[in-house]
Parts: sequence; structure tokens; C-alpha cells
Amino acid sequence: MRSAVDARGAEASRRLPQRCRLNRSTAATHSDGPPKNPVKIRKESTMTNSNHDGAPRPQAEVGGDLDGAGTLNGRAGTSEFSIGGPDGRGGTAAGANPYELLSASLAACTAMTIRLQARRRKFPLSHVEVAVSYHHGGDGGRDSFERSIRLEGNLSNEERAQLMQAANMCPVGRTLGLSADIRTNDNVSRGRAASYDDDLSELPIPNVDPD
Repeated sequence: MRSAVDARGAEASRRLPQRCRLNRSTAATHSDGPPKNPVKIRKESTMTNSNHDGAPRPQAEVGGDLDGAGTLNGRAGTSEFSIGGPDGRGGTAAGANPYELLSASLAACTAMTIRLQARRRKFPLSHVEVAVSYHHGGDGGRDSFERSIRLEGNLSNEERAQLMQAANMCPVGRTLGLSADIRTNDNVSRGRAASYDDDLSELPIPNVDPD
């Protein structure tokens, strides 16, 4: 009886498709433990602005020691630069101060938005130049950014008008426009620009003499 059952089992095994027999063999192998050489799957990171440990990286960082010259160094993206302005000891550090960086941010965003519009609309814009200066409002009025835009190329009046309209769509301008006016003129030499040095010195921070 036992030999007859074994014979039928062997015959059924011979009838199994080759793939089924392979799967059975593989399952038996895996049941003995993990494979000796497991395949390592590398997951590509989708973080484009991150530290080595994968943590999100700030868009900008500024730091510096108070010893020596006390220079502040900034990083924005992959760019590194010195931050200028009062050093807290009566001197002025070399470099762009925060107001100048703020104006540069608006100028850069304006130029990039105009360039994007020109390239998408296939306008014959050959050169764009944006100048920005930050001004305080008089008598408690709103502050303002005075901006001038120069467009070069064989542009029609309609194309120029559309590019100037695109300038007001720039993301930085929309953010700054919440608390300040952005005025586009032929030039930015209207009145005295805001002084970062003066504004910082007027902060209600007592000067403690260590002596």
C-alpha cells in the first residue's frame, strides 16, 4: 500500500510544470535561513536640498564668531559670501548688508520672472536689467521698493507691456508687497535709500560697558 502511494506521488511530481518545481525548491532553500548574498536595493533620495544625514537644509544660513573681526558669513544655496554692516564695535564689516540683500532678492526675482515669460512666449528679449532700492515711508507711511527695469531686444510695444506685467508676478515681490509698496520707475535714484546702519543703531539695545 505504501509503495503504491509513493509511486503515485512521484508520478504527480513529474507532471508538475517546471516553474512550480523551481518555486518549491526556492521556498525550501529560503526556509533554511536568509540567503548568503542578499540583493541590496538602493533608494534614491528625492531631497534636493538636504544635509548628509538626509535632514532638510535651510535655504540660507548666517554665522560667525565674535572674536577677531567678527565677520558674519552667509550661505544661500551653494553660494557663500560675507555679510556687511555694523560689527557692533563701531566699525563696519565689508559685504552686502541685509537691506542690500533684500533689494537684490527682489531684483533677481523680477529679472527671472521676466526671463521666464520671454522664453515661454518666445519674445525676442536679448537682455534684462533690474535695479532696486529700499526706502522708508515718510510720516509713518508704508515703506517702498523703488524698481527700474530695462529690456533690450526687438520687442513690440505689446511684448514690452506683457513683460512689465510679468514683473509684478514675481513671488518675492508678492511677499514683500504685503508690507511695502513696489514702485516701478525709469530709475531708482528717488530720495535717499534706507540706511541699515542707522536703523540698527536705533534699536533699543543698551550698550553695556564691560569696565
